[in-house]
Amino acid sequence: MIRSLKDEYGVSHATSSAIQSLIQDYFRRIFTSTTPNPGVIDEYLTCLTSKVSAAANAELIRPHTADKVQRVLNQMHPLKSPGPSGMSPCFFQKFWNIVRRDTTSCVLNILNKGPFTLSLMLLTLFCCLNVPAQRRF
Repeated sequence: MIRSLKDEYGVSHATSSAIQSLIQDYFRRIFTSTTPNPGVIDEYLTCLTSKVSAAANAELIRPHTADKVQRVLNQMHPLKSPGPSGMSPCFFQKFWNIVRRDTTSCVLNILNKGPFTLSLMLLTLFCCLNVPAQRRF
């Protein structure tokens, strides 16, 4: 058990909340950069060996298509958890002929043009799933 810690000014802190705060602040500082130096970043990146082949990378950066959106939707189990809209895959599968154009346009706009936010990342997962086809309604 840690009984006390010194802060950056040499002041000792012994309360549980102060120790917790010091630890959190320390890790926040070491994992946050306010002004990243591109030269330093490039130097580190040159040390990394590529694990993705050129062909695999071309596949990964290829724009998503309307066919893929529909294919992935049809692979999703109809009654599994709903998405951010509250609608389950069943709704989109059942009424695809009605919602196809707007849904596809929205998903492709997000995936192919960005920008990504945390809530939009959920839609990324929607189009990147590669699961066996499930029964459809």
